[in-house]
Formats: sequence, structure tokens, C-alpha cells
Amino acid sequence: MTHTDSEKDALFKTDILIEAEEGHTISGDEITDLLEERKRTGTPLAKLVEKLKNVKLTRIVSPGPIIPEKSQRTPNRGRKKDI
Repeated sequence: MTHTDSEKDALFKTDILIEAEEGHTISGDEITDLLEERKRTGTPLAKLVEKLKNVKLTRIVSPGPIIPEKSQRTPNRGRKKDI
């Protein structure tokens, strides 16, 4: 997976929830450094956040807008009718 600046072209939508473990905090500077590295390397932020220490990560991956919706099947498709 690589990062894209256009959400319209994305195959996946990745949401990341970053929580500090009890008794720890998350530095905004660490997040800023990860965002800069993402811009520089094209590596998705979901992969880069693994470098953070003392955090709990939750990733939610869903289909991007470029993926078509699943259509329903027709119940009689392909059956021969009795004449």
C-alpha cells in the first residue's frame, strides 16, 4: 500500500485511532515527524505509527470510493423456465 493525496483514487480508506497507554502521553512533535516522513517517502501513516512507543493502535480499513458497491443478485438469473 502507498499513500495517495487524492481520496478519489484510493482503493482503501484507512482510519487510525492512536491512544496513549495509561500513564503516558503522545507528543505532537512525534506525530508531526511521522506526517513529514509520510510526505517524503509515500509510506502510509498506518504503517509509520508502528514506530510510536507506549501507544495502542486501532486500524479500520474499508473500501475506498473507487471500489464499486456490491450489487444484489437476481433470484432467477440463469434458470430455464418451463414452457
